[in-house]
Amino acid sequence: MSRSSGPVCAVLVVISLLSISAATEVHVSPAGNDANAGSALQPVATPQRARDLVRGRITGGLSGPVEVIFAAGTYTMGAALELRPEDSGTVAFPITWKAAAGANVVLDGGKLNRANGFSTRPADASTTCRSREWIRTR
Repeated sequence: MSRSSGPVCAVLVVISLLSISAATEVHVSPAGNDANAGSALQPVATPQRARDLVRGRITGGLSGPVEVIFAAGTYTMGAALELRPEDSGTVAFPITWKAAAGANVVLDGGKLNRANGFSTRPADASTTCRSREWIRTR
């Protein structure tokens, strides 16, 4: 390789590295606020708001992968989280929903619906299940 090709190779390497796009991140935290931008320092509070932010990026045209990252905690869902096929992104630019490294994340959508005759199962000595369980009383 000649001396004059060295700078050209260096420029090509820099251009190649710049073209590798890092994932855009949308951060969600139980302590967040849905008025926030979804950054690591200003996370949103709900999965629904995160989805809406991602959909805005989809509408604007994806230029790289997107990661929705959940901080540890329980997210009480007041409404269903509807995700459509387009919410997955593309083969080139996938959208990934995941817990932060080492985080325990719970999406809690259970609601007691007494109008339909459901109630919580009473805890007794024969009950070994520790999660909420709904039973019909009619």
